[in-house]
Parts: sequence; C-alpha cells; structure tokens
Amino acid sequence: MGPIIKSLALNIETLAPRLGSRQEIGLKWRDRLTALALTPDCSPFMKSWIACPLGFRLLQSLPSAPSAPSVPAPPRPLGAPPQIRWATPADIQPLADLLTVCFHPQVSRRRWLAPLIRLGIIEDLRSRLRAPAPDYRCLVALRGESQEIVGTVEITLKGWFSSSRRHCYLSNLAVSPTHRRRGVARQLLAHCEQIARSWNCQRVALHVLASNTGAEALYRTLGYQPSREGDASWLRWGNQRRLLQKRLS
Repeated sequence: MGPIIKSLALNIETLAPRLGSRQEIGLKWRDRLTALALTPDCSPFMKSWIACPLGFRLLQSLPSAPSAPSVPAPPRPLGAPPQIRWATPADIQPLADLLTVCFHPQVSRRRWLAPLIRLGIIEDLRSRLRAPAPDYRCLVALRGESQEIVGTVEITLKGWFSSSRRHCYLSNLAVSPTHRRRGVARQLLAHCEQIARSWNCQRVALHVLASNTGAEALYRTLGYQPSREGDASWLRWGNQRRLLQKRLS
C-alpha cells in the first residue's frame, strides 16, 4: 500500500490552481484510480475495492465529461457472400471462441467464468461433432482468404414419429460482432431451410430472447412468426424467450 498511498497523496493546494475546476479534479481522480488498478504495484485490496459495487459507484459518482453527440455508424459493405459448409471437429476451438463472445460477453462480473464457460462449450461441440447424428447439422460461415469462421448455426430434426409435428429446430445462431449486418445470418438461415426441405420438413422453429429486438426483427423479415405453442419460457430466470416459426413452401 506504500506506493499507492504516496501516489494518491496529492497536494490539493498545488493541484487545484493547475486544474481550475471541480469537474476536472473529479475526472483526474477517477482516471488516476482506474489507472492505478491496472499497475503491478496496486495491492489486491485496492483492486478489490475499485472493482466492488461500492467502489464502482463512488467512481461513477465523480463528475464526468460531457458526452459528444452520437454519430450513426456508416453501413458496412456487404462484400462477397460468406462460404457455408458443414462444421468438422477441427472447427471446435474457433467455434467455442465465437459462441463464448456472442452468448457470454466478457463483462467484469463474469470474466473469471469465461474459461469454464468455454470449456463447457468445447465439450458440448465435441460430443455432437465427433459422431454427428443423421438428423443434426452444424453449419459455419467463412470469410476471406483466411477462411475465418464468422458465423454458425445448428439445425436438428424434431418429431420423427409424427409427420404433422415434424419440424426443424435452429439453435446457437451466432455471428461475429465484427461481421454483423453483412448478410451472414441470412445466408445461414437460407441454408438451414434448404436442409429442412431435404428432410421433408414443413416448418422451422427457433427461440429468440425477448430483449434481442434486432434479431427478432430480422427473423420477422424472413417470414418467422410468433408461435402459439408453449415453450416453457416461464421456467427461465431473467430474459424471456419467444418461439418463432416459419412454414416452408
């Protein structure tokens, strides 16, 4: 704590004339505390205080600089359509990275859980891709000469024994944040519908979080509509899910 106390023991009488305003002083303290939390000399106690809810609220209560007016992001060029193929066991590691980023963002409260979450995703993918069932497919979307995996989706045939209830269920539809709004999800969904027709399915279904309005808007433009069938979403804590379905012609 010695170096930290020395670095924080600022001479207010000397500092105040130099900064000039209370807002600038508050900004200086907040930036200094945040920077010190990242230095090797910062003790675990200081790091835990800054990261705890009380310390975070105290830092947030300091005056902040006025925000600049928001500028809408320019539309991203679509470029060449992505290449779609079936996933293989060699894709497990990049697929786990993609699913972790899309479904488990690296926020501060879950950062220490990221390795465990990624390990669970790897084991699930390994069990499904090692010996894929005939009623299961995992698709990946590739971009560029490096063949980077920028999207994925899984499709499973449901209702084998009842033709009236037979449908294809889509899950784990994910697109890399840096490649969104470029038609990757549309291409993946189009390939899933082709697979569904080859399996003699009349409809495809998927779940979407009620809070994910952007994804739901995309699904609706592609012909997906809310289903009246119950999906037991009331059993989930947190965000509710909506079941959307599309009938294939």
